[in-house]
Amino acid sequence: MNPSSENKTGVESYDHGDRLLPEYFKVREALNELVWAINRNEVGPAADTYEDGQRHWLKLVEQMAASLPYADGCEKCGRTCWPVKTKVSDGGLDGTYACPSCRVQWTCYYAVNLADFE
Repeated sequence: MNPSSENKTGVESYDHGDRLLPEYFKVREALNELVWAINRNEVGPAADTYEDGQRHWLKLVEQMAASLPYADGCEKCGRTCWPVKTKVSDGGLDGTYACPSCRVQWTCYYAVNLADFE
């Protein structure tokens, strides 16, 4: 998933035809809305090139997907939330969470058994 001089799009050949669940399309729509919102609000550092911007976007999505198992419940409203910032250490993951419903922010630590990942 890295743009290069040979493949400026960063898109790999793929076939998701066997995963056409309603949630698949919801994720596609949400990612599209997110990229438009980011571009509209000009948040974060500007990329020097399209390739840099695409690489940054793909890394953001990769990090969001990889942190899905570290959801936590908002103590105020009960909504499931995911980390907006993480710090990974040998023993686990420190996450900073921000609830989109009630705007509460908190931190949570998850011990990670690294043997499970080997």
